[in-house]
Amino acid sequence: DALTFTEVSQSYFDAAPLRDPTIIYCYGQYWCAYTLNTGQASGGLSPQFGLASSPDGITWTKVGNISSNVAINGRLVAPSWFIDPAVGLIYLIVNIAPNLSNTFTPWLMQPGNSGMTVWTTAVPILGTNFGTDGKSMIDAFMDYKNGTYYLWYKNDTDKYVELASSLSPLHGYTKIKT
Repeated sequence: DALTFTEVSQSYFDAAPLRDPTIIYCYGQYWCAYTLNTGQASGGLSPQFGLASSPDGITWTKVGNISSNVAINGRLVAPSWFIDPAVGLIYLIVNIAPNLSNTFTPWLMQPGNSGMTVWTTAVPILGTNFGTDGKSMIDAFMDYKNGTYYLWYKNDTDKYVELASSLSPLHGYTKIKT
């Protein structure tokens, strides 16, 4: 009701406090994707994020640690849900830094089933200088309006929020505002 707030138990999460939670309602449930405590996979083979589900938004069950399926020793942080109204698909934007570096770039993943236990391999979101200028891009969030995709992100190197646009959710982004 936006007036009364109740703390939700975090007992199912890997560690409290919960880091970078993003919640969506789809397939008849609430889903929470979040950064794992270390931000990387156990063993460091593929970056992962944590995923939990809830029928009511209060009682949560851990689904598991979901791999990006990218064969790199890297870190994954700050997942963000996006439902593409143009095609009706659900995406999760994740921020991956290969080789355990601090240079993050946004990547896109999709659930492959309604139980969200199967996921596509993460693919990089490409744009002008994305990942090629040595600057870290983190906390990416996508929006869509009138045929254009907008990607908001924090330029973690320069400490500015930047906005890029494209006609595709995956490539062709050009920075339009800092």
